[in-house]
Amino acid sequence: MIPVNGDQQPDQQSHSQHLPHTFADEEPNRQARRPWFKRPSIAWILCTKMLLSLSLGIGSGPRLEIFTEIICRGYYHDQQGPNDFLSSPSGSITTASALHNSPLFLVQATGYAANSLGRCTGDPLVQAQVAKVGSMFTIIGGILTFFTVGWWGGYMDRYGRTRILVLNIFAVILNDLLTMLVFFFPNKVPGGYWILVINPLVQGILGTPPTLGAAETAYMRDVSEPHELSRNFSFLVSIFPIGGVIGPIIGSFLTERTGTVITVLYTTTIMHFIYASITWFLMPESVSEASMIHARNRYTSKLASAADADASPFRQRLLVLAKAFWDSFPLRVLTPKRLPNSRRKRDYDLTLLALSAGVVNMIMASGGDVFQYGLYTFQWSSVELGYFISASGLSAAIFLTVILPVVVSVLKRAPSNLRHADSARRDAVFDLNLLRVSSLTIAAGYALMAFAPTGFIFTLCYMITTFGQGFIPALQSITLNLYASASGQDNAGRLLSALDLCYGLGARLFGPLVFGAVFANTVSFFPTAIFWTAVGCASTIFLLLAFIRLPNLSCPRDAEGRNTHVLRGDGDDVNPEIEPLLDHE
Repeated sequence: MIPVNGDQQPDQQSHSQHLPHTFADEEPNRQARRPWFKRPSIAWILCTKMLLSLSLGIGSGPRLEIFTEIICRGYYHDQQGPNDFLSSPSGSITTASALHNSPLFLVQATGYAANSLGRCTGDPLVQAQVAKVGSMFTIIGGILTFFTVGWWGGYMDRYGRTRILVLNIFAVILNDLLTMLVFFFPNKVPGGYWILVINPLVQGILGTPPTLGAAETAYMRDVSEPHELSRNFSFLVSIFPIGGVIGPIIGSFLTERTGTVITVLYTTTIMHFIYASITWFLMPESVSEASMIHARNRYTSKLASAADADASPFRQRLLVLAKAFWDSFPLRVLTPKRLPNSRRKRDYDLTLLALSAGVVNMIMASGGDVFQYGLYTFQWSSVELGYFISASGLSAAIFLTVILPVVVSVLKRAPSNLRHADSARRDAVFDLNLLRVSSLTIAAGYALMAFAPTGFIFTLCYMITTFGQGFIPALQSITLNLYASASGQDNAGRLLSALDLCYGLGARLFGPLVFGAVFANTVSFFPTAIFWTAVGCASTIFLLLAFIRLPNLSCPRDAEGRNTHVLRGDGDDVNPEIEPLLDHE
């Protein structure tokens, strides 16, 4: 860790302690000399996040339709040939007259009728093939992501956040271009729609989307003051529901105006190119060059220490690769750490927080089953379901952008004369209490949903659960505080990548498995079982948080007020009290 001068101002000293080696560590005069558009700030990451969230919301429905039509074309081409497929009954949102008058002439040049979606969506054989191919792609991408996300988390500490953003958005652009290629020229592409397997392979190798989310969170962390982390993370999390509300409206408008869903794919691809241009050419890096050089030197020295001078060159390469793999294993950073000179032999705080992150995302993954409950119990149509989704998204957006930031600003504002140790612990205590309140709010909302007699009251009760979405911002804030205090390192990229992996495991694997199985097996005689399962998960989170014991978050200082934990580039000068905590590094 870089030593801090004793004559530094208290607020600057606290910030530099919390964010070593980031933009905050540069000389204040150097920062002031930069034009405003060349300084890292939360505005950069919020604008790019909004652009990406809007593109996701705009293309969520149409992309599924395009994917279904691509699979349908390939399936019937293999079974019947293109002529039989052309004579299939119509019923798509893309009409023949709209196609004839559309400037999208390439659609006509494909040799397929674009009004085939009605047949595709109503064909169980096609739907089974769509589910099969989609699941296969998801599994391929998920497995690769699990093994690569940790390495990319360390990479963003060594080479910066913006490089990760650029790499990941190019993986998304590749997905767009390949989809258009197969849509327009299905007979000329080798392998047909199976060439789309390149998308999950590339995204899995790059760790997309967990690595992208970790880079965005790390950038926000780099440019935020310690007491502003919860509030700023709340702004970042709120972007997704805002895009989820506005995006589908724009997508539906584009589809209705042009008569074809391919226009939506054009629009989102252009938005992705704009995102890539901003992050590549305009967006300033939030990590200082000195920090990246320091991280690269540490990484190189660790790999060099794994080599055996007496081993053959081939064996040396294997040892270095094994060390690199083990060092970048994503969940390793969240394992319990040994505690010297303490009644507790190990520190389980980060492990408990990671488990809580996984469980809360399991609850969030129950949204599809909640929608099914509304359709089944209250006989909702797609219109009522749309109102329900819009109301819940709007509630979450208002809470995360207005209510929670105001609460954090009022209650988390520390006195200016507060010591760094007291300020850091005060922030951690606030975040932990926010986690506990959020878990209880989620439990209360789902319990009330089980007793809701009408669809309107059911919607109001579900809106209560959105007031527990302060859980993720508080979790990220306290986790970063605890990790920086325990390890004396600034490997925020690895930590946030591991957390994003926990989110994915809960939301994409265990959540759908648990809630899907519960609803499928109880819907006929006890349909509210999914809500009580959610209550049980939220109660489990509260119990996990009860076992967290916040340590002393201060760093030892000498008589002149400087850090006694000074970590040089070679990593040898480490305080003996924290050396055992660095084993996982």
